[in-house]
Formats: sequence, structure tokens, C-alpha cells
Amino acid sequence: MAKSDRPCETVYNFLMTEAYVPELQANTECLIFDIDKQASTADYTHSELFDLLPIDAQEKIKQFCDKRNPVFYGNELASSPIIHFHTGEKHHRLLSHFYTFIYFPDVSIDHYYKRFVRDFLHYTDTIWCAAGRVIQLLEDESNSFSAMHGKYISRCVSIF
Repeated sequence: MAKSDRPCETVYNFLMTEAYVPELQANTECLIFDIDKQASTADYTHSELFDLLPIDAQEKIKQFCDKRNPVFYGNELASSPIIHFHTGEKHHRLLSHFYTFIYFPDVSIDHYYKRFVRDFLHYTDTIWCAAGRVIQLLEDESNSFSAMHGKYISRCVSIF
């Protein structure tokens, strides 16, 4: 990062000192957005909150989280103006799709955020085209390489 012509050290240092950095890991925790329990996170631990839920709600969370520990959204996560997921270190990586890490008990809210991500969070054409150039170079250099992870690469055909 420091060798880049546009180093991000200033932003990184700001985030590490000014933002709330949660200790969440996608392989050991799942984040539960339950509006009814959000205020209670100040009074109870996550396991106590889980135990207070009706059995059917507990079962749905168990099914979603599997072997991971449920963490209820609240406290610092809810009150911090800036949240930084420190993913630069292996034990902080959130290498999973958001919908496998975040659970909304309210189905309408769950669908809203999934649609929001689907409709509005995309890589720019510049990134897709750069990826397409890398893939083209790999295919040109290797007889055995084959990969395609996106429907937008075709937009960039004229760049090659």
C-alpha cells in the first residue's frame, strides 16, 4: 500500500483511530439485525438475548448461523458514526457474501436490503474492463486457463 502512487495510509490510519472496529469474523459470527432486540444489547450479552427469543426465532437463527455465534446489532455498531471492518488481517476477513453473514428476522427488511445490494452495489465498468484484460492475457498465455465471473465483461470487448 505504501509503495502505491496513491497510498491509502492516511485513510487507513484515520479509520483505525476514529472508527469503531468490530471484532467480527464471518466464519465464527453471524450478525443479527433484530430491531426489537437492538436496544437490549446494552443490558444483555448476545447469548442472553438469544435465550430471550421465542423458540421459533431461535430455530431460524440457529439454521442461519449454523455453528457460528449470533451477534446482535446494537451498542457500538448502532451508535458509531463510522464503522470500519478491519479486513487487512486474516483473522478479521469477512470473505463471504453479505447474505450469509447478516440475518434480518423481518423478511420484508431482509428482502429490501438484498434488493438494494443487487440493484445498486456494482463494480464500475473500469474495474470490469481491467478484469477482462487480465483474463484475456491469462487466456492468451495459457492453454488451460478458463474463468468467467461476471456478465459485464462483454461491455469491454472494444477495449481489447
